[in-house]
Amino acid sequence: MAPKKPKPAAKPAATPASPVAGGGAAQPGSAGGALEFSGEKVRIESVGFAMELPASCRAESNGVAGSPAIQITPNDSTWLINATSQKSAADGSLKDIADAMVKQATEREGRPAELLERSANLAIGGAAAERFYLKSPSADTSKPSLINGYTIFQPLKGQFIVIEVLAAESLWAKAKPAYETIVATATFEDPRMIEQTRRVAVEAGVKLLSDLTPEALAEIVGMSRKERWERKSIAVASGAKGDEEEQAYRRITTWAGKRGEMELTRSNTKMSGSDLEEGYIVQIQARLLLPQSKITGPRPVIDVLSAFFLSKDRKSEAWVVRMTQREGGKAATSVETGARTGDKMSVVIDDLTDAPRTIRPLIQGPGYISRVEAYLLPQILARAKTPLEFGFYAYQSELSRISLRTDSFETVKGAAGTPAGWRLTTKLNPDAKPQVMTLTERGENVQTTLADGSSWTPTTLDELSRLWQAKSLPMD
Repeated sequence: MAPKKPKPAAKPAATPASPVAGGGAAQPGSAGGALEFSGEKVRIESVGFAMELPASCRAESNGVAGSPAIQITPNDSTWLINATSQKSAADGSLKDIADAMVKQATEREGRPAELLERSANLAIGGAAAERFYLKSPSADTSKPSLINGYTIFQPLKGQFIVIEVLAAESLWAKAKPAYETIVATATFEDPRMIEQTRRVAVEAGVKLLSDLTPEALAEIVGMSRKERWERKSIAVASGAKGDEEEQAYRRITTWAGKRGEMELTRSNTKMSGSDLEEGYIVQIQARLLLPQSKITGPRPVIDVLSAFFLSKDRKSEAWVVRMTQREGGKAATSVETGARTGDKMSVVIDDLTDAPRTIRPLIQGPGYISRVEAYLLPQILARAKTPLEFGFYAYQSELSRISLRTDSFETVKGAAGTPAGWRLTTKLNPDAKPQVMTLTERGENVQTTLADGSSWTPTTLDELSRLWQAKSLPMD
């Protein structure tokens, strides 16, 4: 069974170009010139894959949740390369996977592809690979045929890296040497080293949470409600808050209370059974601004209410994430409801597109962190005062599964006469872009910088209201 997605390609040149080092080395490239590498690399961290990015190209991540993907395009747009990480339930070899992809393309109904070239048993960057090239007629007979090339690696059992090139037949003479030169720079970290690094990080995470006392967790959460406001914006050259581009705001509240208190609409007088269980609660109310659409009226927004509960013995948890998009007087709501007891978890997702679906993510072995502990992690780390890289297996709504997150915690020296603080660099899954938090000595957020350049910073309701009202942004 072939890995899902890419279309098949045809056979490659007999041998790939030799790998190049970064730092400006030149290799044969498209347009009859040379392909120069500046030293920047594109990566799919989950499988230890890296590949040089030519100076004349741009790269962007365009994968969906749980399926990392990188797209590379040259400045002259003569071709397109997609590198994707895919899984296959089949226990086949690289050759089996390539054979299946070729067969699927050449035997499809309609416009079957023609196999142009096939290379087996390649060695690229010290890794085995298969390659093939296919030509497919265009749906528009007035346009040239398209050529797809595929190079397939298997860095881990059941895990494949597929590097695809797409170009018009008329541009293939330029695209092919550029593609093979770029793919020749592919390297893979030793899977044993990846596993060792992750194991050490997870062991550190297990120790961190096992050392966390109930008293310390209760103090971090607060016996009465602790509230803070944050705004998400993009800074500008002037440095003035009034000039920044507003993107979102959120109110984060924590307290020790009953499970039934998670949602704002629940009355204490109507709670019974498991609703009365004592524990810790994190509640987040957020509003995200969407680009102004053609529909007249208030700017479209997404309102999110997230509430998370963790029992005092930390053996059970529950949560609800309710997301409502409002635009043009219409509202659409999706709800995720989750619960865990021990290592058994169940999540119900209702996005109104179909019947609600239930998933049961697997918690395997030690290292799991609850959603409450994940949100309180900066303060937990600041109490431990241990600069290390920590690893945790955490459920993530964006992926609808449990994934390994890593948190690198380090000391930041304070300016003269000011206390030292902390820096926390978090990757929510191995292929996620990092977010960097600057923290006070007590682990309170000073600034959280995201990969797109936007930042979450502390604010007050008064300041937030003043800024948003001055910019005519919707707060109600």
